[in-house]
Amino acid sequence: MIKTTSVRARVWATHAFLIGFSALVLFPLAMIISISFREGNFARGNLIPQNFTLEHWTLALGQTYVGTRNNATVFSPEAESVRASLGLGRVTVERDGSWALDVQTSVNPQHFPLDSHIQLTNFQAGTELARSERIDFRLVANEEQAAAAPEGKQVVRVGEQHQGQIDLPDEFARIGGLRLNYGVAFHTPPPFPVLTWLWNSVKVAFSSAFLILGLATISAYAFARMRFNHKTTILRGMLILQMFPPFLALVALYNLFDRLGDYVPWLGIDTHGAYILAMVGGISLMIWMIIGYFSTIDVSLEEAAAMDGATPWQTFYRILLPLSVPILAVVFIISFINAINEFALASALLRSTDKLTLAVGSTNYFHPQNTLWGNYAAAAVLSGLPITVVFLIMQRFLVSGLTAGGVKG
Repeated sequence: MIKTTSVRARVWATHAFLIGFSALVLFPLAMIISISFREGNFARGNLIPQNFTLEHWTLALGQTYVGTRNNATVFSPEAESVRASLGLGRVTVERDGSWALDVQTSVNPQHFPLDSHIQLTNFQAGTELARSERIDFRLVANEEQAAAAPEGKQVVRVGEQHQGQIDLPDEFARIGGLRLNYGVAFHTPPPFPVLTWLWNSVKVAFSSAFLILGLATISAYAFARMRFNHKTTILRGMLILQMFPPFLALVALYNLFDRLGDYVPWLGIDTHGAYILAMVGGISLMIWMIIGYFSTIDVSLEEAAAMDGATPWQTFYRILLPLSVPILAVVFIISFINAINEFALASALLRSTDKLTLAVGSTNYFHPQNTLWGNYAAAAVLSGLPITVVFLIMQRFLVSGLTAGGVKG
């Protein structure tokens, strides 16, 4: 088919618009992923990390991160010695290669073991002439850690002072300049139980989504197919109540579960049972959605099943539910996403660190003094994985059901 110039222009313009719109939508996600791989905890920076690191992801996955920091200090021409902090104490190095290490300062036991090194470099006019041997230290807190130290490392115990001599090569006689190279390997434990929070989020989201799906489906079938007094009034009342924001009921819900916990402990404050039950309270909208779909299914299918001897439960289970897979998948996905992203109810009902959901627990990264943007970005990306997995699994039900329609012939 021959396309005119105007048609080709419209096609190219459409493609350009779609590419630009997709880039605009995906840019925040790309920026969050970029921050999670950047060195440090800064929100600003290039989209492509200059110093790639897995520190934030290691901590988010509950592992201790081991990194290194290297530095150098240059001797001034008139100085006979130089001092530097290794992170485990202060080291003093003389021009003749003698050194002294003071580790009287206290060290957090969580950060053991700490490795460090010192080395001298002789340079002149930017040209390196010679290097001394490197002396590696292993800071230990007890004899067990001392026995586990690798060969070639000097064992340094907290509360002791150490001295030694660096053997300088012959080339060090030509001293144009002297630089002390030093570094320390730091062990950073995970600050928060991110995987525990993620598991809590997935657990309560699946539980509340299944409860909402089951109760809403049965209730919608009753409203759509059965006749009873005040049915329309009840439906309208449910719809009106659903219009009010959920956080307006926080005080009432807190008081309710606080009292209920005195009689049923697993439904009290700081329990997942209370949070799941509170999330089920948003069932009204789901009932309306399912009722609307049930009304599109021909009643004659159920009447034919009843004539063949099927009970109302068999008609519901074997006829109505298979034809309602698309709306049931939609209800499940919406309920799952609402529960896993919900913040107000979770922050009011959950208190203990090991009970928090990821949406609430991730607020701990926002310190008044410093926001841990890198660690928060890794946790934020993790929070999107369950939603993505659930959507990919349910997508085939959505597509197949929506294309087939309610009446299958």
